Amino acid sequence: GGSNWKGVFGQDNSSSGHLKNQNVSEDDLFLFYGWYRKTKIENGCLIYDKSDLSGRHIIFGYLQIGKIIIEQNKDEIKKLDWVYSRTHPHPHLNVKLWTNKYRNGKLWRKANNILYIARDILSWNSDYAGWGVFKFDKKLILTETDILKNPPNKYGKQNRSYWKKYRFPYGMKISYHPNRSCWFGDDGEELPYFKTKSPGQEYVISNHKDLEKSSYQYADLVLELS
Repeated sequence: GGSNWKGVFGQDNSSSGHLKNQNVSEDDLFLFYGWYRKTKIENGCLIYDKSDLSGRHIIFGYLQIGKIIIEQNKDEIKKLDWVYSRTHPHPHLNVKLWTNKYRNGKLWRKANNILYIARDILSWNSDYAGWGVFKFDKKLILTETDILKNPPNKYGKQNRSYWKKYRFPYGMKISYHPNRSCWFGDDGEELPYFKTKSPGQEYVISNHKDLEKSSYQYADLVLELS
């Protein structure tokens, strides 16, 4: 990146509604993850490594919120001329996403677009930018890769949605995961992983007085691996 770069994250429809309902606000921290598989060079080409059947969920970036732009204050975008790149405009600047939709003259879908603008620097450490991407590190892997804890199925695939439990201890308040079934099996025995639920577009973790160390571990991860 450079001095004219800044992180921007956009959401729409039910995804943005979930974030609003969870009271995601300025200074909150986004961690972005995706599904990755190992690759290798073969005959000069980058291809998937067939030995990696499952892939895994891995954190790849972060953004601490500096400003939130929603329908009611969308005119503020006009002040952010750096967002309007002619070569690569942000997709959530599309005017259609900011426009209510009607059918037969009646409101069918209310515009629910939202933009999260990153802080220039992290609120808890001014030596770091308020957004960024990580170089790969095993600490960024969310999927439980231990075959004893997450055994492969008959096709040799592990469940990539079974995550490392130490990152998500029982009692942590995380959206879409309100009950014990994410940590305990039907027999009442504690699971060796954290069982994530669908939909998995975004999960929101809230601070908990008894789990403050667990909640803030992600802030420490940003500093360690940025």
